Amino acid sequence: MAVPNIFVGFNTMYWSLYAVCIAGAISQMVLLICLIRNPLKCFRNSSTYLVANLAVCDLAVVLEMIFGMFNSLNLYVRSLSHTSFYASILTILSIAVDRYVMVAYPIKHRLLVSGKKAGIWIVFIWIASVASPFYHILTGTSNGISEFKYGLLATVIVSTAFLYVLTCVSLKRQAKSLANKGEKMHADKIRVANEERFLKTVIIVAVIAVASLTPATIYGQVEQPGLDAKMESNALYCFLMTLLTLNFAINPVIYFLRLKNYRKTLFIVFCCRK
Repeated sequence: MAVPNIFVGFNTMYWSLYAVCIAGAISQMVLLICLIRNPLKCFRNSSTYLVANLAVCDLAVVLEMIFGMFNSLNLYVRSLSHTSFYASILTILSIAVDRYVMVAYPIKHRLLVSGKKAGIWIVFIWIASVASPFYHILTGTSNGISEFKYGLLATVIVSTAFLYVLTCVSLKRQAKSLANKGEKMHADKIRVANEERFLKTVIIVAVIAVASLTPATIYGQVEQPGLDAKMESNALYCFLMTLLTLNFAINPVIYFLRLKNYRKTLFIVFCCRK
């Protein structure tokens, strides 16, 4: 009995992509270990749950890249491999929504957004991400997965950028208002400063996502049908895929470099520092 051809196999031309994927897998696992261990007890909130879900999504994507599932000859494997990709970009949008509500309506956010509700929302993200490839399989429109993927990606990029602009405007207004009140609102000033630093961090993450995903998105929209084999042996395609994969590998590095609690947790968990 023949073994079904699930994986395409390794292509030596894609050594740069594999290197990024391996580094990304390690960085995402390090981040997840830090969030799970949580020695500082500071990662029990909706934002951290979404960051953890993004790490799970990105880890799944780089592993699928390594094992060639996106280019699998098996229709079901190739279709379902997009699940983690959809979940990743939907989580990026969810983080943008969460930050906007937290900054613009902090009291409502504390009352309405709990860790449990964030968990329910994450489950919804995965259900929606699984439903899409299943729909394409059941309706026989699997050839339209690429168009749907890039269309969703473009929508998320625009929506996320718009939400971060609104969040920045709201945060600047709060900072200006507190500056006029002198030292009376010291605790609120610290909160706004922390929010501003975290916001800048997730904006950096979003900018990297746009910079790495947009070229491949444009290329995927303008490619000519029937040239898959030619594309996959093309140096430009290899570069764009490596750039795209960078988005799913670099986020933990940004968190550890910019956010004090993440950096402290890393030292405590892996360097036995108190």
